[in-house]
Amino acid sequence: MSRLKISHTLIALFLVVAVIVSALAVSSLGGIKMMNERNNEIATTWLPRVSLSRALETQLSDTRMAFARHLISLTPFEKKAAEKVIGETVAGFNKLADEYSSLMVTDADKAGLDNVRTAYQAYLSVAEGMVKLSNNLENMKAQSVFKVEMRETEGKVDEAIKEMRALNLAGADAAVAASSATHDQIRMIEIGVIALAAVIVLGAILYAVRGIARPIQIITRSMARLAEGDTD
Repeated sequence: MSRLKISHTLIALFLVVAVIVSALAVSSLGGIKMMNERNNEIATTWLPRVSLSRALETQLSDTRMAFARHLISLTPFEKKAAEKVIGETVAGFNKLADEYSSLMVTDADKAGLDNVRTAYQAYLSVAEGMVKLSNNLENMKAQSVFKVEMRETEGKVDEAIKEMRALNLAGADAAVAASSATHDQIRMIEIGVIALAAVIVLGAILYAVRGIARPIQIITRSMARLAEGDTD
């Protein structure tokens, strides 16, 4: 009966261990899934938007250089060529903005892009006046617009882009922090579950050894007494 009880107890203990290990596996899989979601969010949303915001800054610089080229052009042919480049850079800026728009998730994203578009259009409106002055060969006035008004409006575009990029960097940092927290949580759960399983297994071994050893000790003592002639 004692052996039966020991075997039943051991089976129950090992079933408990199996349940704990299964729970650990399920918890780990859930944590891994959450980490993958966070990593995908970083890879497919935050980092591309940061990259696009940097590309918008570069495109803004190219726009300024295209307008500067128009300003220093001497012949109508050169000015027409400069206007073609201006059109291409403006189209490139708008294309990047459209790509960014396809990745937007929150209202803050939309507001940030709207600020960039609005500031850029204000910049182009001022630049259009500079181009007219340049085409009319009013170079001094055109230079004044380029150096003062266009620089001021360009600064607003640049500031709007930087704010948009800062928003995305903050989002990426938050996603990384969440992924790290999930990883730490999984590790703590694994350590706790493994420790608990180890305690149960150790207890089961001690229980089994004690349950088997005690009957053997009793039998050994009885045999020793019989050998000494004690038949009581």
